[in-house]
Amino acid sequence: MKNYLTLIICFCGLLLSGQTTTIPYQSILTDKDGSVLNNIATEVIIDILEGSASGPITYSETHNVVSGNNGEIYLNIGDGIAQDQNFSEVDWTRVNYIGLSIKPEGFAVFIPVGTTELLSVPYALFALNITCDDGCPGEKGDRGPDGPPGPSGPEGPAGPAGAFAATGATGPQGTQGISGLESLTLTDNEPPNPIQNQFYIDDGSNRADGQPGFRFFDGTNWIDI
Repeated sequence: MKNYLTLIICFCGLLLSGQTTTIPYQSILTDKDGSVLNNIATEVIIDILEGSASGPITYSETHNVVSGNNGEIYLNIGDGIAQDQNFSEVDWTRVNYIGLSIKPEGFAVFIPVGTTELLSVPYALFALNITCDDGCPGEKGDRGPDGPPGPSGPEGPAGPAGAFAATGATGPQGTQGISGLESLTLTDNEPPNPIQNQFYIDDGSNRADGQPGFRFFDGTNWIDI
């Protein structure tokens, strides 16, 4: 089993706020047959490569994590132990890739898992590198008090009534929407016979954190999101 470790990569949309300086990252640790490897201490190396999957490494950091009951691994890129580079110096205006290597407990060497392109630009990190020639605008201030109302102007004459336009033709009927409200009901049971990309709201009975939230079927496993 130790020769067939893999990670199912699941980016959480690169959820970034204006003050965020890290990238949330989630993966699931499995073996070659898709069996979840849970509760395993794992050392992770995250590399950021510029330009292509084989491009130069512009940033590298390590994390020490323990997979959860469902094999899940959570970490924040930019919050690990940096090697020689500075995370704030990554050029987010370029195409970047994330390379992943892991060393689970009991392994002697790191195992390369794969490289994935960052398809969404981390806007909050990109904005941190913007400079202005004459100084950047400051934050928007509070709304000032309303001024006193001005005097009313004279009433203008009534304009002539316009002609009625002809009634337009009836447009085509729109397509039937997908009915999916029943799938959004809070439940403690996973949907039977799920299909890939199906999701439902779990009441916390099946989620790793025990809290209500969405679960997503990737074709093999249910994933908390």
